[in-house]
Formats: sequence, structure tokens, C-alpha cells
Amino acid sequence: MLQPEAAYHLSQCLFPTSSDPDIKLLHDGRPSEASWRLLLGRLLLEHVAANRVIRVIAEQSGPASLDSIAEALGRIKAIATWSPKSLMRLAELIVSLIAWARDGSEASPQPLFGVRIQLWIREMSRMVGTFPNWLPSGKRSEISLKHANDMDLSELKSVLPIVNCTRCGSSAHLGRQSASGHGLWAG
Repeated sequence: MLQPEAAYHLSQCLFPTSSDPDIKLLHDGRPSEASWRLLLGRLLLEHVAANRVIRVIAEQSGPASLDSIAEALGRIKAIATWSPKSLMRLAELIVSLIAWARDGSEASPQPLFGVRIQLWIREMSRMVGTFPNWLPSGKRSEISLKHANDMDLSELKSVLPIVNCTRCGSSAHLGRQSASGHGLWAG
């Protein structure tokens, strides 16, 4: 999906009413055009959740994490009962729209706000994961990935190293199974 199309779909989540004449262009216009992006910027500045996101970002001395933005969104009365996962998704949606929105004029559109996303990547060589178990429901438990340097010795006894195949790109746990077949350990 291209960015204009993604911006269109995300905007429909935040502004679903197409009958409102103020946002008709948002539903009928082209997200790649300056007029659409300028309208999006104006509407975001009027939206209570977007205002909360902008305020949280402005109050931070450094980069604002999506967790802190989601937490602040949870203090809005209308969405206070939303799950943390839903609040995180709303935070991502609003930050994405802020990055696409514009301010200024059609002749010279400017970014509504400067948005920079930071990704922190750690080396794979010390990644470990919990081994999945079968739950009573018949489903497999989730695998929790962590960096070995972030764990103490007792925690390291319950995880296995993760390896990555350079040929096919697949990842897996690496361990040895006891002769009795009742235990796995990193080897």
C-alpha cells in the first residue's frame, strides 16, 4: 500500500463521518494532493485525541515514546476504557497522520510538525526466547524474546538462544534435548 492510500485509510478511522461538509474533501479528495493534506492538518489540530498527542510530544524534553503517548490518550474520558493495545494503535495512527499532514498554503505546503521515528535494533547474537508450551485451550503459548544481557543468571535458565539461518532467513530456538526427552537446555 502506498503512503497516500495508507493516509486515506487511517484518516477514515479518525474522521469516519462523510456527511460533514467540513471533511467531505477528506473522503472524496486525493490524499496525494496538497489541499487534502492541508485539510488533514487543520482537522488534526481540532481533534481532541490529536491535540493530546501533540501536547505530550511538546512537553517531552526528548523524543516521546509511543507508550507515553498511549498512556496520555488513556486519560481522555471518552476512550479511558480502551485497552492499552487499542490506545497504542490510536497513538500510532495519529502520529502517522501528523507526519502526512501539512500546514501553510497549497503553493507552499509545510510539514504540520516534524516527526522522526527512531528504531533501536540490537544484535541478534545474544537474543534468547522462551520455549512455547501447549496451553489447556490447545493453543501454543507466546514466545517472549529478550536480549540475554538484560537477564540475570536465574532468568537465563528458562530461555534458549535464537539462531537465524543465513540461507533461508528462518529463526529458531537452539538447544539440546536430554536422552530421556524430558528437558531442553542451551548447548
